[in-house]
Formats: sequence, C-alpha cells, structure tokens
Amino acid sequence: ADSFGIKGFKVDHNSWLTKEIAIVNRLNKDPFFKIEALVAWDLDTLNANLPDRPSSKLARDIRYNETTGNWERRVTTEWKVSYTQNPTNRNPYGTPVNILKQQGLNLDTNEGYHIIDRGLTNHVYPSAFKEVKLTYPILVSSTEPTDEQVKRLQETFVQNLYHIYDPFSWVARRNTRFRGGFMRNLLAEVKTERMPKISDRNWFDQVLSQLLSDVVTIKYHGIKEIYSLYTYQRFELSKNVLGEDLDLLNWHPNEKRKGEHNVNNRVWINYKNAGSARWITLDAYMRYTDRFIDALRNNLANLSTKTPGKTVIQKTIEEVSGAPFDVYLKQAIKDQTKMIEKYRPQDG
Repeated sequence: ADSFGIKGFKVDHNSWLTKEIAIVNRLNKDPFFKIEALVAWDLDTLNANLPDRPSSKLARDIRYNETTGNWERRVTTEWKVSYTQNPTNRNPYGTPVNILKQQGLNLDTNEGYHIIDRGLTNHVYPSAFKEVKLTYPILVSSTEPTDEQVKRLQETFVQNLYHIYDPFSWVARRNTRFRGGFMRNLLAEVKTERMPKISDRNWFDQVLSQLLSDVVTIKYHGIKEIYSLYTYQRFELSKNVLGEDLDLLNWHPNEKRKGEHNVNNRVWINYKNAGSARWITLDAYMRYTDRFIDALRNNLANLSTKTPGKTVIQKTIEEVSGAPFDVYLKQAIKDQTKMIEKYRPQDG
C-alpha cells in the first residue's frame, strides 16, 4: 500500500479482539453455558408405546422419525446479551443493546441452525452475557451392551458440544473467524487518498484494495486460502448452518424458523463489476506475480490525464501478457471459474 502512495494505512490494534476478550473474561469468571440436566429416555418403552408419544414437556426435544424408523434428539438454546453503549451528556445511560442468538442441533445427525439478529459491538462487557441453561436428552436401551452404549454416548456428547458450544460465534462463525485479512481497513484508507488522475474511484478503490489484500494473503497463506474462504462464504447453503448442515428443527406447529439460503450458485465473473474484477487482477498476479504489480504501480504513477482505473489495469495486463485484453479476459474468466469450482464445498 505504501509503495502505491497509500501512506496512512495501519491497523488499530486497540479495536482488535475486544469482543473476544469480553467473552473470555466472562468465561473465566463464571461460565455462562450450563447443562442443567441429562434427560434419559428408555428406548424400549418409547418403542413399545408407539404410535403414542410421551406427554412430558421434556418430550419436545425428542421425536420419532417415521421415515427412518428411529428416535431423534435435539438441543435448542437462546443466548442473550444485554448492555449499553455510547453514553453522552444528553443520554448518560447510553443506548441499550439487546442481542439474541438462537441455536439448535439435532444430536443424532449433528445438523442444526444458528440465528443471530445482530452482531456484537466493541462496547460489550463480560457481565452482558446472560446465563444459558439447557437440558440434554439421551436414549438408553436394555438390549445394547452397557460398555458399547456408554462409549457411544460419550463420543456423541463430545461431538455435539463441539457444535453447540462455540462462545466466540457471537463474533463470527468458527470457520471464518480471523480470515480475510485487512481488506476493509485498507479500503477505508484508499478511499481517503487523493487520486486526481483516476476517474472511476468507486470501482478502482475496491479493486486495488482487494488486489493488495490478495497479494499479502498469497504471500502469507498461499492461494488456497483465497479460494477456500471465498467459496465457503459464497456457496455455503446458509449462514444459519450449525454443525454439518442446516436443520431448522421445526418439529412442532408453533416452530417456524427460517434460514437464509443461497439460491444463486452460479459462478459469474464480469470485469466491469468491482467485486468480480478481483478474479481478473488475481489471475494476472498469479501468472506474472511482482512483474504485474510493478507495472501497475508504474502506470498509475505516470498518468498524465484523467483515466478510468479499468483502463489502467486493462493496459497493464496487455503490457505484461503481450495479449489483447479481450483475449486475455476470456481465458482468465475460464481459468478462474475453474479454480473457484475446484474449491466449491461439495453437497453432502
């Protein structure tokens, strides 16, 4: 960034990990996630009474699956956070913030849901996290050997808790947290820079910031990190997935949870779109590495008239590749589409 004339970029470390620190301090003081009771159901009795179901309130967390012929168990929780932020002279008590996270997991398939109505802010403090209590159902059978049964229950219990208990998912999903580099920080700084010779700043600022971020990501983590993170975020079934897949666990008439599905799964690359132009500049860097970066830096520094950033990058690619841009573009789209598809999460 500095070599491109972007002098003010830095990361504000004071704003980093403030939410994580609040969560850790709360956990150290008093864990806010507690299993209040194990509820044991006798599988032989349940089967003997079919098609009748238990009438207990606790039976809401078990059901007989007519399709598979098996009983299934679930855990559902609501995690609440309440605090105030931004106190002022006019409003010394601050603005109230109330956040609800709903989670549920099918304990036999490890598929569930994860719904947060809004994210945490940096003003959250340890005591803001309210205590969570839940019951955990198990199925026991007189026909299964005791040792095998205990081993199975232990293994599934640990596996279930791995999905249910991720206290940091208030901040971001377990498999995306701390990934993606400093793109947003860099873009914010690029937008403040004077670039009087660039006429399409809205497009160019985003494309340049993303390119620089991608270059650093490749140098530190390799090319796989870019594609695996992008395809996970772009093509996952839903941001509401908890565990191995999405299951909204709407087992009863009054339960009508909805997940956000990603309907458009097509790979689409268009140079005119700032978001997807990323793949064209990334393709050029993958082929020509620092030669492309050096040429782009030089061409930007030597602009004599106001020019679209699209044109500067286009001419730079022609310069380093030796091919007309339309020919290069066609091949880059083909190759980048293939790379994205390579890392796309596979169904099932």
